[in-house]
Parts: sequence; structure tokens; C-alpha cells
Amino acid sequence: MTSAFERGRLEDGGVHRSALVRLRQLILAVIPRVEEVIRRGVPAFRYRGRPLVSIGAARDQVSLFVMYGSVLKRHAAELEGYDTSNTVVRFGPDEELPIDLVTNLVRARTAEVDALLGEGMAGNVQHATTAPADRRLRRVAMQ
Repeated sequence: MTSAFERGRLEDGGVHRSALVRLRQLILAVIPRVEEVIRRGVPAFRYRGRPLVSIGAARDQVSLFVMYGSVLKRHAAELEGYDTSNTVVRFGPDEELPIDLVTNLVRARTAEVDALLGEGMAGNVQHATTAPADRRLRRVAMQ
């Protein structure tokens, strides 16, 4: 069975593909229980049934879409030097977003979803701050 990510728009290959695969690995390392889907033609991740983030590539860039909320505004200092809008961070396919930056953005978006839906299922995000998550992130960094 192939994941939604594997069925997504990854046919451009090369540098774009490796950047997208790395982003996917980071997202799954931070929040391993996300649901992978294709949304608006790009690989996307859902958490607790809500849009979390998505990733995509264009000719000269790779994008991390933080789909709703104010995450990018709250992390403006960390994003200085990147091409951003209200909901997307764009970077060159031969660049890498720092692991800490991706981790902070994904965790912040997860917290927004938890706040929106209430804390009733907040225990599901516990894995995002535990030692196993840190080990998963180190493995991604070594690849």
C-alpha cells in the first residue's frame, strides 16, 4: 500500500524530491500519528482530522505550507531570511530548513489544532515532546 505522499506530486525527482522527502521525514518524526493525504494536489498532513501542514515544489522552490493560524507570524524572527507569506515558507530545493525550525513550526501548528478542538485529545501530542521524538529527529538529521 502506498502512502498519499508517495502518490503525490513527487515526479519532478532530483533535488526537489529529496527536499520533499526530508520535510516529510521531519514532520513524521515530530508528529508520527499524522494522517497523510493529498490536498489540492500536494502532499498534506492532517492531525486530529484537521489540516496541519503540507509540502510542495515548484520549478525553483520547495514550500512548507502552515495552512491556517498565526504560526508564521509568531515565528517571524526564526523565519527571517526566508521567503514567506501568511501561510507558506519557500526555500530553494538545494537548501534545507533547519530541523529546529521545522520542529517548532509543526509543534506550534499542532498546538493550534489542540486549542481549537479543546484539550480532550491533547494527550495525542505527548509523543511530540518525548525522548522518542528527539531520537527520531536525530535519525533524520543524520540521513
